[in-house]
Amino acid sequence: MSVCNLLILPDRVYCYSDTMQYSNGDPAGLASPKASPSINDRFTVVTRGLSDAGTVMFDFVKGAADIHEAEGRAAAMMERARRIKAGNRPNMRLETTLIGFSDRHNVMRVSRFLLPEHGDTVTFRVLPVGLHLEPSPPGVTLAAPVDRFHERMVKLGLAQQAVAFQHGFTGMCIGGVMHATEVGRDGSRQRIAALYPGYADHAARFGDPCADAVASYLSREAIAA
Repeated sequence: MSVCNLLILPDRVYCYSDTMQYSNGDPAGLASPKASPSINDRFTVVTRGLSDAGTVMFDFVKGAADIHEAEGRAAAMMERARRIKAGNRPNMRLETTLIGFSDRHNVMRVSRFLLPEHGDTVTFRVLPVGLHLEPSPPGVTLAAPVDRFHERMVKLGLAQQAVAFQHGFTGMCIGGVMHATEVGRDGSRQRIAALYPGYADHAARFGDPCADAVASYLSREAIAA
């Protein structure tokens, strides 16, 4: 299960995501950033679950005019995914998170669709202001960091990987590049926040579409040190 950690503030949303692809709980490849801006940069799309379904979802919603139109398109695509799951892909899972400014409500809006692996009903909800970690153990609630939040969000992301590895949680395969994506009324900005432990081995094994950006990141880190 890949990562989508959100810090939702009234005027801005920060998303931290990984780039690991997996099959049957094992590493299978490294992907491009999982948080992708729409064509007009009015909203950002983050998908978790079946990677090819996530790609189809983004291609379907990226041309929407705003987050509300994107929600309508995403709902239609989630219904198609539900029918495919019911037909011949019973283990299919797809989560789609949309992040953008709502002119209709004059507020940042984060909405999420989920078709769970063990279930056949699509759910939809609008996430409130606060900290939302995926994946996270059931029933665990953490207070949103109010200072040095970037540093704290990076540490939380690295801790997720460590916990999954130490406890052998099946289905939690985290790694690759950690991207920090900031979304506001004025659009989105994205940068590399960290490299997960094991990145070099995974990049050598699978290749990495983010390799050039990683090289620039490592160069900046070396200069800063």
